[in-house]
Amino acid sequence: MNIVDLLIEDHDRMRQELAGIRSCDSESDMRSKLKEFISKYELHESIEDEILFPAMSSKPKKAPAQMAAQYEKSHEKIWGSLDQLVNRLGHASFDELRDAYLQFYASIDAHMGNEERELFPMILNKLEPKILENLGRTAEQRLSRFQAIG
Repeated sequence: MNIVDLLIEDHDRMRQELAGIRSCDSESDMRSKLKEFISKYELHESIEDEILFPAMSSKPKKAPAQMAAQYEKSHEKIWGSLDQLVNRLGHASFDELRDAYLQFYASIDAHMGNEERELFPMILNKLEPKILENLGRTAEQRLSRFQAIG
C-alpha cells in the first residue's frame, strides 16, 4: 500500500475514534478514550513527520518542501489544542471538557481534510509510485511494531 492510501485509511480510523469520543457520556469514559486516541495520533503524526515529510523535502522543487513545513506547523497547533484539552481532564466540568474537545475536533478534522484535498494529491503528483510504495511499507512496519506493543 502506498503511504497516501495508508494515511487516508488512518484518517478514516481516527475520525471514527473521534466520533466515539464525542459520544462519551462521562468524563472517565472520555478521558480513557482520549488517552487511547493520543497515542494513536502520535504514531500517525510520526509517520507524516519522520517518513513522509523528509521524502518531500528531498525533492528538488521547493513546493513539496514548503508544503511539508506548513503541515509540520499545523501539527504543532494541533498538539497545542490537544495539550489544552488534556490539561482540562482533571479539573474541568464535563461540559467544559466537552467544549474543549469540540474545539480540538474541529481543528484536527479540518487539518485532515486539508491534507486529503491539498497535500496528498500533490504528493501523488510529485513522488514516484515506487517511492510512495516504499514509504508505505516503512509506515506499515511502524504501525505493526506499535500494534505488537499495544
